[in-house]
Amino acid sequence: MPQSEYFDYPETTCPKCHRSVNALLIDPQAPHDRPKLEDLTICFYCGSILIFREDFRLDLPTLTERLAIAEDPALSDALSYAQKKVFMQMHARGPKH
Repeated sequence: MPQSEYFDYPETTCPKCHRSVNALLIDPQAPHDRPKLEDLTICFYCGSILIFREDFRLDLPTLTERLAIAEDPALSDALSYAQKKVFMQMHARGPKH
């Protein structure tokens, strides 16, 4: 299994868990792609669905955005899969101190 690679990201915080975010996983299928305005991601620490806003700020999706996500089965499945992976990592790391 290939090792995950990261790229530096301007430091911001998760609006849900308030943990610092300063790097993002590189998608091995698109190694040169970088997040664009209104792309989605998952917080590595709490599993929240986040959306990229201006100035690299991460935000929770609005109600309208959450409804649009829910109406897209492929996107919902991909996000659920990513959240499952994060929750499995959280369990492997043990309780937060």
